[in-house]
Amino acid sequence: MGLLYFQEANSRHGVGRNWGWASAGSSILAEFGTLHMEFVHLTYLTGNPAYYQKVMHIRKLLAKMDRPNGLYPNYLNPRTGRWGQ
Repeated sequence: MGLLYFQEANSRHGVGRNWGWASAGSSILAEFGTLHMEFVHLTYLTGNPAYYQKVMHIRKLLAKMDRPNGLYPNYLNPRTGRWGQ
């Protein structure tokens, strides 16, 4: 996975972390939606399509993943790329 899947990311040092209470440090699905809205708005404000392209890449990856019973689980493990609950 990548640093975008972590709640906190330090791109300078290439490290990231998530909340410990979130299914053993997994990323929270709602944060992906928040990130999407913020980056799309940044594209709107700046006219720079790079922000939109980044979040669309994440959405495409999520759309390719299996979803139990057709639903997205609450958590995604950034180290394994597997859903968690």
